[in-house]
Amino acid sequence: MRIVLVHQFYLRPGEGGGSRFNEMVRWWQARGHEVRVIAGQVSYTSGDRAQDLGVLHEEDGEHGERVYRVYTPGTYQKGVLGRAWSVGGFALGAMGVFARECLRWADVVVVTSPPLTVGVFPLWIKVLSGWRLPVAFEVRDLWPESAVATGALAEGSAMTRALYGLEALAYRVSDVVVPLTPAIARSIVTRELKDAASVIEIPNGADEYMLEPVVKGEAREQLREEYGWGDKFVVLYAGAHGVANDLVQVLDAAQAAMEAHLGDEILWVLVGDGPQKRFLKKESEDRGLSNVEWRASVGRVEVKRLFDAADCGVAVLKRTETFKTVYPNKIFDTMSRGRPVCFGVDGVARELIEGAGAGLFFEPGDGEDFFRQVNYLRSHPEEAQHMGVLGRELVQARFSRRMLALEYLDVLGALVGDVL
Repeated sequence: MRIVLVHQFYLRPGEGGGSRFNEMVRWWQARGHEVRVIAGQVSYTSGDRAQDLGVLHEEDGEHGERVYRVYTPGTYQKGVLGRAWSVGGFALGAMGVFARECLRWADVVVVTSPPLTVGVFPLWIKVLSGWRLPVAFEVRDLWPESAVATGALAEGSAMTRALYGLEALAYRVSDVVVPLTPAIARSIVTRELKDAASVIEIPNGADEYMLEPVVKGEAREQLREEYGWGDKFVVLYAGAHGVANDLVQVLDAAQAAMEAHLGDEILWVLVGDGPQKRFLKKESEDRGLSNVEWRASVGRVEVKRLFDAADCGVAVLKRTETFKTVYPNKIFDTMSRGRPVCFGVDGVARELIEGAGAGLFFEPGDGEDFFRQVNYLRSHPEEAQHMGVLGRELVQARFSRRMLALEYLDVLGALVGDVL
């Protein structure tokens, strides 16, 4: 098959962020399929725009795929209007690139959201191709619902109503909708935006490199020495620093640890970037939190090393009903490296982790409870280690990206077969 992927935040080699489709493309190419990717020029985590790429930059991806980097305004992290300008600019440019470079070449198109502005693509593709090309529309997060839940959009506003209309259009025009969790699938079907037979869940998961053997023993101690962590119990958050992540609760937990006279025993390490990072660092300094360490966004190899050296991983999101529908990337990264998950995300994520016995839940937004759960893991090392083993077994059995990539190929192959 010749597959076109429309993904604004498709990563470059070594770039930090969500690598779901980099791994999908890896396995699709390995199976003999050809892939072209239409991507943006702005990093999701840092908001930085790659320089000197012009209106359109063509490059080869690390797995042999052809990548078209479309001009994207560098305003992604400059408020709601800046973000709208950035994602809207990408969508407009990407539509032109698809028409010129991919329309006659493609057998099937995958469009992944958010941002929801790519919701224009299913109709655009159908009209341009005379309704010939099949489209799979992936839903990684429910938009605009998530934006309303975090306060980025006003409920009932004209913009919000328009985006709900765009969401419905994208689902209905696409041949299949691919949600990442059962809760997202239920929402789409319950709202009668797509029939259940055309909603096919393919969850998030762990990249194959994250399932390589875990570093242990002396090699792990050397890693910890390299990071300067000594014998502290290290709590690792690796991901975006945005409003939705609500990382103030990490600072609250660190403060609770200091008040419990455990500031020298537990270290809270935050790795990544995002629009809230500057505020969070200042807040940490103002509180005098000497038990919080900040690290820049890193590539996937370094992420793996960090998890191997840490004692537990963290998954946190803002307390909203909407986020009960998601599986944060962080839970799979943590479990794949055999670490227990301390998580403040209710709903399907909680069902998954507690069902596997792979971690401890704390009430979202409750720093005291967060600290208590972390301290329990610190005080019960054998139990914490067993949680890590169970989590890794779960990922190996059900959430390997290689396995999920092949499932995706089955879905796309069926779409192409129906057309032919």
